[in-house]
Amino acid sequence: ERLGATEARPGKMTAPALTLNATSALWNGNTDFKPVMQCTEVKALQPSSGGANAQERYRISLSDGDLFTHAMLATQLVDRVKDGRIQPGFVLR
Repeated sequence: ERLGATEARPGKMTAPALTLNATSALWNGNTDFKPVMQCTEVKALQPSSGGANAQERYRISLSDGDLFTHAMLATQLVDRVKDGRIQPGFVLR
């Protein structure tokens, strides 16, 4: 889910707060929360096989404002990269 900036006052935009320590929590196996993180990179990966059925894959980097981690984007979400809903700089949940 992409989170947009909210209007704080005329002419000023504030971004949603990132989830503190989300990267550490994910690395420690905690999946019982919905962290808010910033996408810092989207990288298309070469298919491991050259077959006609090879699926397009992407690796994304996510930051909690302090640390970052890489993640493989599920094939069901590739359309969100293609249509611009996931881009570097975007804040995601």
